[in-house]
Amino acid sequence: YSNHYNRFVFGFEGKVTDWLKLTGVVGPDYRDFTGTTAAGFDDHQTILYYDATVAVTPTKRDTITVVLRQFGQPAFGNPSFYEDITYDLLWRHEFTAKFATTIGFRAYGGDWVTPVQRNDWIYTPTLLLRYAPTKHLSGEISYTYDDATTRVPDTSGREYTRHLVSLALKYAF
Repeated sequence: YSNHYNRFVFGFEGKVTDWLKLTGVVGPDYRDFTGTTAAGFDDHQTILYYDATVAVTPTKRDTITVVLRQFGQPAFGNPSFYEDITYDLLWRHEFTAKFATTIGFRAYGGDWVTPVQRNDWIYTPTLLLRYAPTKHLSGEISYTYDDATTRVPDTSGREYTRHLVSLALKYAF
């Protein structure tokens, strides 16, 4: 749906302690929808907007990162509106200056606004290994698994699982 919006956010960034850093913005998102909308759809809505990161460094070789995001946007494929939601949890560990690993989990969702009855989520655990033999050359191999679920009456084609293996080589100059 076409809409005009105003977003008033409060931003924050800083190191709370030597091992805890917070960054982000949060605030209300005021939406006024224009044109024709479906019966039962509220043309004036206020939703919560946020985009925040929490970084914890319990040791010199470990970083734990939590990323939280939520914002509204027009849906694709049919006239509607949904909240785009992402939660990420990552743990990066450096075994040596040349070898590191990252273990992560992402929950990515879409929550459609009434009258649409849809709520989709994709859950993705990830494992990544990185090796950098020189300051210019590095390589990564990663594995991810997607498990998509939905809350719609006909789930055919909407729910799936996927395995993905990636290999990347990088030369920086």
